[in-house]
Amino acid sequence: MSLAAPLGGCHATPTPREAIDAARPPQSCPTFDGATGARITWEELLLRVRAADAVFVGETHDDAAAHKAQHALVAAFLDAHPSGAVGLEMLERDDQDEVDAYLAGRLALDDFIDGTKSRDWAGKDSWVPWYQPSIDAARTAGRAVIAANAPRKYVSQSFREGPDGLRVLPPEERALFDVDEAILRDGDWERLRELMIEMRTEAVSEGDRSAEPPTDAEVDAVHRSQRVWDLTMATSLARAWKSGMPFMHLVGAFHVQRRLGTAAIFLRLCPEARVLIVQLDPGETLPPKAEWNAGADVTVMTKAPAVDP
Repeated sequence: MSLAAPLGGCHATPTPREAIDAARPPQSCPTFDGATGARITWEELLLRVRAADAVFVGETHDDAAAHKAQHALVAAFLDAHPSGAVGLEMLERDDQDEVDAYLAGRLALDDFIDGTKSRDWAGKDSWVPWYQPSIDAARTAGRAVIAANAPRKYVSQSFREGPDGLRVLPPEERALFDVDEAILRDGDWERLRELMIEMRTEAVSEGDRSAEPPTDAEVDAVHRSQRVWDLTMATSLARAWKSGMPFMHLVGAFHVQRRLGTAAIFLRLCPEARVLIVQLDPGETLPPKAEWNAGADVTVMTKAPAVDP
């Protein structure tokens, strides 16, 4: 025994594979109607998934139970929609060729993962147990996978320089992202400002006395970079939907909280879509917190104890 080991033993952090294997079945997760706050069953959620043609599933990236729930939701959605597709925030538009080659059997799994630089997307060796099952479900069913997001370098460029530099890029690069002609200080801006204030306040509480409240200019910079992500994803999904391709999109929860971000833009682009927003809330106490439930159609609590209906 190593002398570095505590006398009582130590518990190593589980790998992503171990975590998802040990995660609770989604049927045991307390599930709530977003509008009324009433408990609903997992079966009722699946009925709503099957009835929608544009489903957004908001996740916390390192929540293994959320990924297990996603796998079940993707399976139900694809089963109900013969032309349904899976969209992912985690894949960028310049990954689409690799995605299509993998789906068609022209690219091996490791080559696909290496080509898209996905292996450690949400932590070391997280891709295969957490995200690959949704892609493989689409592959088995002969369905499309939408690499929906903007490449990170353009998001970073927007943060540093604003949108003008993006607009003058050559057409082959412009095709990899979308950028607003004018970005207003809207609900997304206010939400980002609230988050930044919260983060700065937390930094002060932890001893960083130099942390100042964000300036409007700082919020503007974060807002314009966030908008490249949200607008690009929403536009990618809108193109699919308008072509007759229903979709389930896996995305970080912040992108659809309060029905803002990606969800709000998609709703403006496709007002006739039957949209369902499912939030996978990692809170451990009932009921769901407002920031998760607000704007959601259904909230699934992945870590709260199950209770009798």
